[in-house]
Amino acid sequence: MADRYSKFVDYFVICGLNPSCNLEPDELAGDNFDRSPMERSFKSRVLAHFPDSVPWNPFDRDAISMMCLPHGMRFITQKQKADPYFHAFLITREDGSRYYGFSFTFFEEVIEADICNDLYALQGIYLAEMSQGRSGMKAAALDGAHNSRSLPRHFRLSVHQDELSGSGKYYYDREKDTLFAPKSIALICQTPFARAAREFLVALQKSVMKDLNDHLCIEKLIFPILHEVSIPHPGQSLTWKLPESLPALRLHYPDPACELPLLDFPIREVIELLGTENFLQLFTCLLLENQVLLYSKELYRLMLVAECATAVLFPFMWQHVYVPIVPASLLHFLDAPVPFLMGLHGTHKSQQQAFGECNLCVVYVDKGRVDLPEEIPSFPHQKQLIHEINSILSQYGIQGSLDKNLNERSPAHGRHRRRKPSWNRDAVLQNSDTLQRVQALAAKSGVKTGLEHLCLSDWDPDGSYVKDLKINSAIREVFFNQFIHMFSPYEHFVIQPNQDLDSWLSNRESVQNFDKATFLSDQPLQHFPFMSRFLETQMFTSLIDSKILKSYDQQDDLNVALFDARIRALRDTQEDGLTHRTSYENCTTVEETEELLMRRIQSSEEILCLAAPPLEECKSFQGPCTFFPLPDPEVLSRGAFSITIRKEKGVKRKEEGSGEGVKRREKRRAPPPDSSRPRSMSIKDMSPAVLAQNNWKFVEQLLKECKSRTKRLLVEKLGMEAVELGHGADQSLIGMEENTLIAGLCDLVERIWSHGRQNKQGKSALWSHLLSFQELADPIQGVDPTYLTPELTAEAGDYSGETGTWGRGNTGRSPSAPPTPRSTSRAEGRISFDRRSRGQSPEPSVLRKLPISVTFDMRNVQSMEEIKTPIGYARAWIRLALEKKLLSRHFRELLSNQDLLRGSYKRYAFLRCDDEREQFLYHLLTLNAVDFFCFTNTFHNTVIPYQVIIIPTRKMSASTTTANVWVRIAGTLGETKPIQVPRGSNQMFFQHKNLGILSTLSIGHDDSGMSPNWMVEHVIVRNEVTGHTYKFPCGRWLGRNVDDGSIERLLVGELMPLAANDANIVESCRGPPSRPRSPSVSRRSTVGQLQNMLSDAVNSLVKHFHKAEKERGNLTILLCGDGGLVPSLEQVLGFGFKSSRFFSRNLYLWDYLVRVQAFYITNVKQNKAEGKRPTNPEHYRIIKSFCLLVDRIGKASSTLGKDDRFQLFIVLSVRDHLLSCFLDPLAEAPPTSQMFEEYCFLRDPELREFLQKLLNTLHEFNMVVEGSLTKGIASPSYNCTVMRPPPSPRRKP
Repeated sequence: MADRYSKFVDYFVICGLNPSCNLEPDELAGDNFDRSPMERSFKSRVLAHFPDSVPWNPFDRDAISMMCLPHGMRFITQKQKADPYFHAFLITREDGSRYYGFSFTFFEEVIEADICNDLYALQGIYLAEMSQGRSGMKAAALDGAHNSRSLPRHFRLSVHQDELSGSGKYYYDREKDTLFAPKSIALICQTPFARAAREFLVALQKSVMKDLNDHLCIEKLIFPILHEVSIPHPGQSLTWKLPESLPALRLHYPDPACELPLLDFPIREVIELLGTENFLQLFTCLLLENQVLLYSKELYRLMLVAECATAVLFPFMWQHVYVPIVPASLLHFLDAPVPFLMGLHGTHKSQQQAFGECNLCVVYVDKGRVDLPEEIPSFPHQKQLIHEINSILSQYGIQGSLDKNLNERSPAHGRHRRRKPSWNRDAVLQNSDTLQRVQALAAKSGVKTGLEHLCLSDWDPDGSYVKDLKINSAIREVFFNQFIHMFSPYEHFVIQPNQDLDSWLSNRESVQNFDKATFLSDQPLQHFPFMSRFLETQMFTSLIDSKILKSYDQQDDLNVALFDARIRALRDTQEDGLTHRTSYENCTTVEETEELLMRRIQSSEEILCLAAPPLEECKSFQGPCTFFPLPDPEVLSRGAFSITIRKEKGVKRKEEGSGEGVKRREKRRAPPPDSSRPRSMSIKDMSPAVLAQNNWKFVEQLLKECKSRTKRLLVEKLGMEAVELGHGADQSLIGMEENTLIAGLCDLVERIWSHGRQNKQGKSALWSHLLSFQELADPIQGVDPTYLTPELTAEAGDYSGETGTWGRGNTGRSPSAPPTPRSTSRAEGRISFDRRSRGQSPEPSVLRKLPISVTFDMRNVQSMEEIKTPIGYARAWIRLALEKKLLSRHFRELLSNQDLLRGSYKRYAFLRCDDEREQFLYHLLTLNAVDFFCFTNTFHNTVIPYQVIIIPTRKMSASTTTANVWVRIAGTLGETKPIQVPRGSNQMFFQHKNLGILSTLSIGHDDSGMSPNWMVEHVIVRNEVTGHTYKFPCGRWLGRNVDDGSIERLLVGELMPLAANDANIVESCRGPPSRPRSPSVSRRSTVGQLQNMLSDAVNSLVKHFHKAEKERGNLTILLCGDGGLVPSLEQVLGFGFKSSRFFSRNLYLWDYLVRVQAFYITNVKQNKAEGKRPTNPEHYRIIKSFCLLVDRIGKASSTLGKDDRFQLFIVLSVRDHLLSCFLDPLAEAPPTSQMFEEYCFLRDPELREFLQKLLNTLHEFNMVVEGSLTKGIASPSYNCTVMRPPPSPRRKP
């Protein structure tokens, strides 16, 4: 098997027309009998291949014949243009391995009379069938051609050559036309040296077909490429001097230890075809494993784009279907519901029509256009990456074709104008027939003329190949550099399995190998859409699997090894530990890799191939040859003859097929030493004084970085307030988002805890220290998975109010322990409560203080199922402590155990430097000045326990209810279903997927029992992990026969400060809320006060929408909270309302809206009965929208009271910018004068105009309101002011 790794070529193949066989239609090309025989595909055959077989690559006759001529045999005449063309292809075996092919196709004259007669006969049959088929058509189809007795127009175009230009090119006249058939010569290789294969095939065909007055030995030309030319060792380059007029072949092989894998296709050509931006879009689609289809009229371009696009994916590899050239027989693969990368030749027009209907990425290579599928996220730092690539190309003089528009890409009539090559002396001499004759005569006579030295650079005369190699290296390094910075800390999130290799391989699909949640928590928000999708791809999973296999001492993956080596080099250079920078970093390895490339090329070893079969055994042909002859298989299959190999420098070279050569080739070479880099001194070489000095510098650097990072976090959170304090001018402190800064803080803490550690245990030094502290502080082992809610473990132990932990055992239950839980499904949440009798009065609700300890937060983090790695646990614990404003306090508690600290860290460690440690804790303490939600907003899938306390009025008659009470809570990340509250209890616990920052709470009951009426003052909800407590003011009745008849109230929450005492919060909520209980109750407010209040509410909204999105607060609070827009509008519209009545219940503003609706409905019906049409259509649409909105609200929920329905009316009309439009119809309605005083806002023209102008300022903002506030009522269901297209007319049956 040695030759498998050393030979350049496995097979030399000739495909084409076999004169001894009859013409057979190519069944793999599909049914094409409806075409002229000159347009049909006939079966091509492998005429010869040498050698007969090699053990490592069995010859697949059908596959190679199909790929050498993908469209089969298509005949042409002298009327058609038939330029030779080259293309590469790839064949994938059943085991997934690949090998490459390179084909050069040209056309030869068909001189066999039988073939010409058969084709002419097929054409006659085709003409007869077409004529008979046309004459049998229906008369209706012939109405347009009733005056014509000849063949149909479609057929006359094919027969009469002089009617239209080029229309008769597919008609074959046996007497006048010359018939040509395609022939392909190809090389089958294991390694894709595309340029060398192309140069050899082109030169071989030219040498055989040119006019020479000497005998031609074709075996002598082919023999060296099969038996002599071999691949160089990794990191080396070889130049093979072939005999006769064949060019020298330069083969270079990159060193996998320090260079990217081989790519012999020029990326420059791809970017010139597509443009940089389109190339990056194609790159993004491949990373996200979308279906990608390449479309071109040139076969070479399909393979070119596919190979270059997959090459820049390194270190990742395309894992799915990869067919750069799809033969006609495999077109059904395009319907496969799996990711693929396929190339479609431009002749398949029927398939092209369906491109727009498929959700795939279509790349029109010739037009330079890319049609993207839906919802493709942008690659991180896409604009900066495009700029860097363009700058590299401009350094090589490539400009003007990078970002052209589509009109400039495609010249008129779709023809690409070729550049006229510049005059080159070496190229002219090399292609000179006269010079070649002189050289042949001189060589025959044994005279050395020195003419062989006239071609100074016969390998790369114009330097274009080396230039393309440099561009390939630079652009690939740029892409590789982005992956290095994006995934620099990835190995810390790899979950190493705790089982043997066989068990892991059997459970490979079901085991999670990467902590995606923690890794994504450190990503910037703008990168999250791309990163979250990319982590789910097969190529990323394969990279992680290769990383895990390395831990089992399996064969090292070269891609992963180089990736890890570059990441280590980045850390050594930047000294950032785990930090992966979110700002764009330009590539710094371009010059280094270019130097390696040039060093390899310039030190190329030149070898002269002198071996050849004996001349008497060769078949000789007298030139010129009109066809490509078939070599003698016996001569080419004999193996190596006596071979003399010499090196130009005079040093002999060993045989490539030897065992030593193979071992040397397989051995990985270490990267050459770089003298430009300073030598880093090891710790063993340092004296104690130097070591202490360097360690002190490192401690100072850590402290300085801590100060910088905490300051950045404060400036980021303070926003405009920081600018006012004088920090806006420091550009280094702004421009980074909170999530990125917190990730950097986590990295800094990890590096501090790693400094001076005695023994490294695990990937996270901080988490190892925390676990050791937990073992000493909390002797109870084996924490129950449900400890997130202590009440759920009441049956298993006792609750300790001092430590916040639950002891084991069922005896001695504490009187203050929470009640026994009752569990429901996890989707609906878990609930725990006391079971008391219906008539028993509930005990006063108590909000116990959460424990403040390191171990309490550790247990909360350890229960998170989405975190799998020590790094993930440590970062979640830091985020939780930072959100609770306990980070500095927790670290102080953690470091207070001096015995643990001395046993874990050396004397010079940062954590054992007292002064620096105190300064570090002080800097962290400054972060308590701002509020963080870095835990709540990051871990969306974590199940969080919540505690709910309902505080009714102190009046005994209204403090209890016999009805079944429920609550529904909504936040920024989700909403619960209705959760039943147990009878006789005003306190409960439940678990639910993280709701985020709570905003609204709905409370209601079913109005059952003897005494269902209930007055609720407040509802308190606390997050039992973060400690955030929310207060929801109510102060209203729940009951059909009391207040406004509501049995459901929508409450808006208010986040209480973390420093507030939990007991004081409950006591402060036992009284009625400060907000008036009903907007319909008359208020003693002046017009000026109401105007100022409404102006402040509108101004707050305007400021909200003018802020950056990351600085915006909660829109629900600004709309419905205390002092928000909706409460202000309720008071403004209720000003002057006549609500009180003597002998009946009070009126509410919703009653007024219902009366206005009834008036307009009656008015419209009356006008319709009288045949009157609305004079003002716009005014009519506004009235119709108002009536529909009132109707939708009335049907939305039967549990809402009148005040809540009026609030819903205000929310919806403000959201859809209709309230200002409703004011005039409301003022014109008779119920307004009946139910309002003259000084109200609706009846006073000046006040109404003020109200309209103020509300119109909000029309430019798109208000996205929570679903809990809108009750699912969408704008299209009632809004008639938006003009919609008329419905399509229905067909009559």
